[in-house]
Amino acid sequence: MAYDESHIGNELYSTEYECPHCGSKETDYDGYCIHCGEQVVQYEESSAPTEKTAPQKQQKKRINANKKLLLPVTVAALVVLLLIFKVGFGDSNKDRDKIGSYSFANYDSFTTSTAAQYSGAHNIYITGTLNATGFLDFSGAPYLVAYIKEDTNKEWICKIGQGGMYSDEQLSNYIGKKVSCFGDFTELKDGKPVLELELYGDHCIQLFNKAGNICDKKSLAASKNYAINWFEKNAPEVVYDDVRKTEGSYRSMGRITDIKVNDKNEISFTLAQKEGEQYYRSYFFDKSDAEYQFNPVSKLQELEDGDGVTLYYVINDKGTVFITGFQKSYVQYSLSEVEDALASEVILEKEYSWLDLGTVNMRMMQTKPDLDYHMVFEAEVNSLEHASAAIGLPYSFFEGLSVDYSVSVSLKDSKEHMFILSHDDSVTILE
Repeated sequence: MAYDESHIGNELYSTEYECPHCGSKETDYDGYCIHCGEQVVQYEESSAPTEKTAPQKQQKKRINANKKLLLPVTVAALVVLLLIFKVGFGDSNKDRDKIGSYSFANYDSFTTSTAAQYSGAHNIYITGTLNATGFLDFSGAPYLVAYIKEDTNKEWICKIGQGGMYSDEQLSNYIGKKVSCFGDFTELKDGKPVLELELYGDHCIQLFNKAGNICDKKSLAASKNYAINWFEKNAPEVVYDDVRKTEGSYRSMGRITDIKVNDKNEISFTLAQKEGEQYYRSYFFDKSDAEYQFNPVSKLQELEDGDGVTLYYVINDKGTVFITGFQKSYVQYSLSEVEDALASEVILEKEYSWLDLGTVNMRMMQTKPDLDYHMVFEAEVNSLEHASAAIGLPYSFFEGLSVDYSVSVSLKDSKEHMFILSHDDSVTILE
């Protein structure tokens, strides 16, 4: 377009800048109209346009033409780069929906009034900042938890495991980091969704967008010093029989005796206890050298009958006991004091032939000082096929009743045997 000098008039002597071609007053940083590309020449008062004005406008118009040609090329290049990124790295929204067999959990879906319908939702994962760790009561039992914050008003409770079995010794190193946690939704706690952590699989706790666990069942297990300190500060000292089947973390002190280990590497022993003027004899049974033990229970074999010990253990929501460790302790009373106080005598004994299955010796024991009763059945069977019948024999006597009894079944002319103890309607196979 030719330079039109007719547009040069009195307006050039004013302080307003106006495009001589289209009349727009909007310019870019170089003094060119952003609408038509013409140069808006700025004149001071009493100034006049120079001869360079027209050539400058022509040069700028050529530059603007080149810019218009480059624009579609630039847009196309950006589209290509975006496609390469999506193919090479995936769509982040799509990838976030699934990691292995775990689906991404939308926070709002688990905090609405209908969240109860999601109870038991399995194989989900959450992402957020590891904000803090601590202990929180579930059904009266303390559990180690981690608080995962998605944003200011959205926080998950990650339920790790019972106090005394697990610790935040390693996990606390990642506070402030963005992580992903894997597990199952279980409930709402104080209005916050609870994710019960998966401890056994390949996905437990990972740094966000990075494969591989930063914490798993092994690294979350409590060390010896941590566990003992935690139990001493947080777990009540109890008589075992008082908390049998009650979920929680406990410690019991007493004199140990009757330590046995069977061919399955399972250990059993008796703990003689005294509380006030009351005496107790508690039976324990557990797997030896389990991964959750900070002090291998097999080392109990190194103790002598009558040694004083403090046992540390947890009872889960199913009533199962897990001994996490022990340490030798000073106990004020002796083993003989407890045994004398709990001495029992046979008040009834009968031996008879049991059809063609074998023989049975039945004894009723009375224990001082509370005159408790305990039934003892000793059966010798002719074949292994008859063993199950012998085990069920006490049920025919005490069906519907809460009676303590023990059954010892041996195979005639063999060393094979089985011992079963029943207490408070529970049955434990000892060996």
